[in-house]
Amino acid sequence: MEPWQDINKLEEYRRKLGIHSAYANLNGKIWAFVDEDIDVDILMDMEQQLTLKLLLRSLGKELVVTLVYVKCNAVERIELWDYMYHLASDMESPCLVGGDFNVILYEEEKYGGLPVYLSEVQDFGHCVDTCALYDRGFKGSLYTWWDGRSDDDCIFKKLDRFLTNQQFQDLFPALEVVKENWHTDCMGNPFIVFQSKMKKIKIALAAWSREIFEDIFKQIAALEDVIKVKHVVFGLNGDGFTSKFYQTSWDIIGDDVLNMVRAFFCGAELPKYITHTNLVLLPKKKNVATFSDMRPITLSNFSNKIIYRVIHERLMFLLPTLISPIQAGFFKRRSIVENILLTQEIITDIRKRGKPSNVVIKLEMAKAYDRVSWLFLTKVLRKMGFGEIFIDMVFRLVSSNWYLVLLNGQPNGFFKSSRGIKQGDSVSPTLFILVVEVLGRALDALFDNPNFIGFGMPK
Repeated sequence: MEPWQDINKLEEYRRKLGIHSAYANLNGKIWAFVDEDIDVDILMDMEQQLTLKLLLRSLGKELVVTLVYVKCNAVERIELWDYMYHLASDMESPCLVGGDFNVILYEEEKYGGLPVYLSEVQDFGHCVDTCALYDRGFKGSLYTWWDGRSDDDCIFKKLDRFLTNQQFQDLFPALEVVKENWHTDCMGNPFIVFQSKMKKIKIALAAWSREIFEDIFKQIAALEDVIKVKHVVFGLNGDGFTSKFYQTSWDIIGDDVLNMVRAFFCGAELPKYITHTNLVLLPKKKNVATFSDMRPITLSNFSNKIIYRVIHERLMFLLPTLISPIQAGFFKRRSIVENILLTQEIITDIRKRGKPSNVVIKLEMAKAYDRVSWLFLTKVLRKMGFGEIFIDMVFRLVSSNWYLVLLNGQPNGFFKSSRGIKQGDSVSPTLFILVVEVLGRALDALFDNPNFIGFGMPK
């Protein structure tokens, strides 16, 4: 909760509420009250967030909760976005992130006042998408904050929300259905064997779901609230099977998954039914005029994500030796905030009287992931010393993506990508960092050019 109270009163409120334990973050602006049947470990305590690992003893479940009270300054918020990315990159437990984010996610979440700063909205949206978090929604007014004025100058915003990862979605107890239908006499290509079993399981689970919960899709079609439908779409996984399914059913399906991954590492091409991805286009604002007003969300096969994750884990060991110190964005244990603060100091100092003429160039990488050249990526990997076998694996991953576009819940079209790396998987940020490193090294090499004179900062 956001207390608006002195931190010294935390214990007093705990006693009045009859709660077993209470916690506060570094500056006392975030309070958390926890019941006695929950064990708590504090994972991170910062000014803008408090991250707790909760063990629900009665259920035997572990949950990571990040409570936030985000600062109003856009630059200071980037520090939290950076932390959320690092938290999500290694997160395997169900995760809940919620509180006052002090920024809206969509343009329609603000009424009145000055125009929306799109850069702030886009930064928040990119953080949510990269961390694979889903807005759980809530009942009631669209807005959670009001400036207190009652005249025409009043301002309303939606600043509070709760976000969850895919692991937060509990798998219904259908393990027996998986056991009864998985073991079949299938021989041949490991990808074909795995896919045929997955199809059989999907049909069996769909029948079980209709028997227990009736026809969910008819219930969705009956909803009149478009926002509710959007949240349902966000909750879907590409092939309908979440990580919880794989973890729960590992003793049954583990050997087939392992055979499929080994086949890829031995040079097998990834079939379309493994690499295909559903694309959902979500509006960034109320009135959509062009495709740039839509945000594409990828719903990938989880079996494909397993291979991406294995490649990612191998790259992460080498990344610190390959990336120069000036590269700070989306890199574990580095913060981009330092670079932003340095830029602010330079801009402030460059305008002072007596300084020689200078030029500041801002490079904005619009649609950066979508414009990565596969040929350039392989050349970068080769130049950095990666072996041909590894380069071939990366190329087979990035060049074999097929897409379906979901329109009104129905798949349309089936096309193959011709460039770019897919957002939403674990290895894409790592590959993008390696590509951007070329630009960083090129800029750093300017200091070796005698005709180039850098801007000197006061010590």
